[in-house]
Amino acid sequence: MEWTGKWWVFDGPAYSRLWEKSAIGALIDGGGLALSDIEVLFSKNHRGVSFPLIPDDNAMLEWLNERLLNDPTLIQEYAILEALRVPGNKVVLHQNFSKLGIENCNSWGIRWASDKHPSRSHWEMSWS
Repeated sequence: MEWTGKWWVFDGPAYSRLWEKSAIGALIDGGGLALSDIEVLFSKNHRGVSFPLIPDDNAMLEWLNERLLNDPTLIQEYAILEALRVPGNKVVLHQNFSKLGIENCNSWGIRWASDKHPSRSHWEMSWS
């Protein structure tokens, strides 16, 4: 996993499953997913994805403390994403809208029901 300055690039063996099953992150050219900090946390906590950069709980705390310095709202946004995703909803975050051809949408995220996928259906609800 590598930080690009905008997102984390995850190209581990589970990246295609994260996208196809859960619509987490955004596919990137050459293979892999672009993940935000909150998507990394969600994938680790709820999808059982292991990231080499975060091998254990101590490394997770160090990583989280470092990321909180860059984004003090990280925990709040993670709590929102977790509340929306745990029941099965798919949520695409604003930084991934353009990768799905969604333009002129001034929102934090867009939701799809559990039986829908962003690559195959229109969005249902957004949050500003």
